[in-house]
Amino acid sequence: MHSLTSEAAHFSDHRMVTVTLDWEGLVKISRGSWRMNTSVLEDQTVRRSFSRRYLEWRTLKELYDSPTEWWEMVKDRVKGSFGGVGRRKAREKRASFNHHNKALQRLSLLQLEGFEVARELSETKEHLATLYREEQKKSQYRSKLQGLEEDEKCTRYFFRRRRHPEGGRGLLWQTV
Repeated sequence: MHSLTSEAAHFSDHRMVTVTLDWEGLVKISRGSWRMNTSVLEDQTVRRSFSRRYLEWRTLKELYDSPTEWWEMVKDRVKGSFGGVGRRKAREKRASFNHHNKALQRLSLLQLEGFEVARELSETKEHLATLYREEQKKSQYRSKLQGLEEDEKCTRYFFRRRRHPEGGRGLLWQTV
């Protein structure tokens, strides 16, 4: 703390306190907060691997001056472990999407040439549709999360009933 002053506030019976802090060297600027992709915990091998690593990290606890320093090390290692797993899974998902997209193109060309590939084409389309639905859900979730982080709320406008211009009663109606 650099300085602390207190003076009377003229508009109130309270006193105004002014604190001047010297932050230089105290604030560590980093990339920001990290969110763990919890879907990686659904994989049994990932959970087993993490449990094994955590038990190893616990043996290092007495090598640190304080539990806080040990915990900071654990957090960094957890971030590295799960971050790597998440990146690998994302890479695999992109590869799967690209593979099925190319297969769809190849099968479509074969069908145009007169080959009987209807079953394979249908399976590939279904798999791609599943991948697109998963991405849609993730996108919706991220947009809701972003709205919550920015403290956005639906206003009364979104919930107000509007009457249709041709006399409909109590209908939700929206112009496009």
